[in-house]
Amino acid sequence: MPAHTARTVLALAAFVAVLVLGAFLFRRHDLPDTHTWRFFSEKRLQARMFYSIPGVADSILVSDEPACCPLISPNGRWVACTVFNRRAIESELLILSRQSDKWRPIPGYTVIACDWSPDGMSLAGFGKRRTAASVCFFAVQPRTGSAWFADSISVPEDYDFAWDSTSSRVAICRPSDGNRTPARVLVYSFPDRKMTTLTEIGDGMPTDPRWLPDGALSITKKVMAAKDSLVSLRFSLPVR
Repeated sequence: MPAHTARTVLALAAFVAVLVLGAFLFRRHDLPDTHTWRFFSEKRLQARMFYSIPGVADSILVSDEPACCPLISPNGRWVACTVFNRRAIESELLILSRQSDKWRPIPGYTVIACDWSPDGMSLAGFGKRRTAASVCFFAVQPRTGSAWFADSISVPEDYDFAWDSTSSRVAICRPSDGNRTPARVLVYSFPDRKMTTLTEIGDGMPTDPRWLPDGALSITKKVMAAKDSLVSLRFSLPVR
């Protein structure tokens, strides 16, 4: 092999080695815990959102589009926020990670409300499309990059929901679809993606789901026939 060819091959090999080593070191050095990130917005009519992290001089732009409402996961691994999509005209869910990744798990839907599980590994919430009346209840697991719809209603009404302490179940108060289906109390299991109906409520509206220390679920029912009448319902469930 000619000398100049050998030198070229060695130079290319060294260059590739530097790239591989740099990628390896980059993967090893994640950004700090998201609880340490400080979010702020430009003072504009359509403000863009930034965040700063300890030890880094420059702030980081979340998106070129208006963004807001950062919700930090309890384990400090992710941040959920909303970002406006001008094409779809929707305020979509955006997940930021300590690896500097950005992910829109349910594109084309405006997020109405969402909440992290206590362990920070899953996110649940509901949203809708601007052009549709239906509202969808969604589930997101950033670690596996998976997102799906667990339920939907055909009228623009809000769900009420609460995580249990094990981060495996979500209690859901599902509003009525009108005359077609009554309101329901549901429990959604994340590990097996299974929805269970605990009861149907034809004479009222279930609200304020609360998990009790013994694993039971408490619901407040607003009775339609009696103004300002509230009834407490309790459901005994297996402890996870």
